[in-house]
Amino acid sequence: MHLLGPWLLLLVNGLLSTLKPSTPGRGPASGSPAPTEP
Repeated sequence: MHLLGPWLLLLVNGLLSTLKPSTPGRGPASGSPAPTEP
């Protein structure tokens, strides 16, 4: 299930960006900036 790791992070980041449009592209909940590259 290690392959689902990166996908889960991307999905979570996408959801956070959709739920909180106020945030440019970072996930404050994660504590680390989201990668701009897919």
